[in-house]
Amino acid sequence: ISGAGSQALGMAQSAAAQPFQAPAAPVAGFSADQNQAFQQYRNLQGSAQPYYDKAAQYYSPQGAQDFYNPMADQVMAQMQNIFGQQNRQNQGDLTSKAGGVGADRIAVGMGNLANQQGLSAGQTLSQLYTQAVQQAQSAGQGQMALGQNVFNTNMQGAGALAQSGTAQQQQQQAELNSPYQQQ
Repeated sequence: ISGAGSQALGMAQSAAAQPFQAPAAPVAGFSADQNQAFQQYRNLQGSAQPYYDKAAQYYSPQGAQDFYNPMADQVMAQMQNIFGQQNRQNQGDLTSKAGGVGADRIAVGMGNLANQQGLSAGQTLSQLYTQAVQQAQSAGQGQMALGQNVFNTNMQGAGALAQSGTAQQQQQQAELNSPYQQQ
């Protein structure tokens, strides 16, 4: 018994002299899907910017020109025809009322008519431009919404890919943990 005890004690001392070798805990790396999702997230940076840039163009003064009624030139040409007819008729009426050419009231009457025509033309042009601005702003809002939708859709796709990759990583981690826990 004494020999066996001495042998056991010697083996215990030898084992105690050995450094403790703790196993390293395994860590599962990112899955291929996670890495792809990370890249997609990186690629999404600025993906909506072209839509926002187009929307900004619509909100600029030049943006309204894209929606300006192409018939505006014909409207203005017709107004000039009408104004010319009114001028001739007004001058004739004022001349006959004044008793001949040269009366100073003719110039006042012509000035009043020119003022009325200017107001009328301004109002018509204002309406045409207001319609163009409203259409441009509507198009700008549509571009911004489209850009946001594109971005959100791409974010959802990348998020789904990341979730799939996380499930794969968790499975791999569980597989690595099993032998570690046994050890």
